[in-house]
Amino acid sequence: MSVSEEDQPPVSCIVVTRNTREMTLRCLESVVRSTPAGMVQPVVVDNASRDGTAEEVARRFPQAQVIRNQENAGFGRANNLGAAKAEGRCLFLLNSDTLVTDGCIQRLLGELDADEKLGAVAPRLTGADGQPQKTADILPDPIADLFPAVRRRRRWRVCLAAENGQPLPPEGYLGGAALMVRRSAFEQIGGFDQRFFFYHEDADLSFRLAQAGWSLRVCPQAEVVHLGGGSARSLGTAASVEMIRSRLQFLLWRRGRTAAFLSGIASVAGHLRRAASAAVLAPFSPRHRERLRTRAGVLLWFAMGLPDRDAPVYRRLLGDWRA
Repeated sequence: MSVSEEDQPPVSCIVVTRNTREMTLRCLESVVRSTPAGMVQPVVVDNASRDGTAEEVARRFPQAQVIRNQENAGFGRANNLGAAKAEGRCLFLLNSDTLVTDGCIQRLLGELDADEKLGAVAPRLTGADGQPQKTADILPDPIADLFPAVRRRRRWRVCLAAENGQPLPPEGYLGGAALMVRRSAFEQIGGFDQRFFFYHEDADLSFRLAQAGWSLRVCPQAEVVHLGGGSARSLGTAASVEMIRSRLQFLLWRRGRTAAFLSGIASVAGHLRRAASAAVLAPFSPRHRERLRTRAGVLLWFAMGLPDRDAPVYRRLLGDWRA
């Protein structure tokens, strides 16, 4: 059923969740509590949770649009499904492990309304302890991977722009934990690239928004508390593997084979170096033993030829994402 323009909420808040029922409920409570009635349409996309998330959201938040996937569709595809059901002129993409503070959504919306060239804006992120978290970062690039000085210099420029609320430089992107996107900009670029399953969808979205001529910015006056973990908390080594896979995919699809190859070499070298350091301290420290297991698992994945998530050897060693 279509919604008349006067009844259309300014913002649709899209929350993708998988087995994070309590976090999702707290997140939605913070959204409702921090905004005026009728301003936000909650849209929850449940990626085949087994903890009753969808049912409890529907019971507690009857105003929410709940989409129930029969499989883990991944982050980007799930957000696209949510965007297709959204009625707002702006899309607020929000992780389930976040809490929205008072006035945050209004401030982000005000930024987009005040600048017609602004495609996306992110709030300032803080942890549960009040410490600042990274809201923007540098796009994957093999030069930055191979030369730490280049990486530090680029990251400094991006962080400085983010802290001052200035447009990000070309090498920067906005993190997807909390991100408000102009709907017309999102639709212009076709939303998230669904080939990304998990991680770096936000980097790719920012990259393509910038390529289409939209600017990106952080609004330091808007704050979201990012508790961390969420659906990735229990994935262990698999999460590290998928982060690297998505990084290499971004480079392959946006920068070419050479860029992906060089970044892969840098990743293997870095994990070898860190595995060696962790091995020295592993006999004395549980934390370093866990780090060693993670580094070893990533190196084994490389040695096996980067098997896909559905490959039997991957599921046997790293777990089943469909479970």
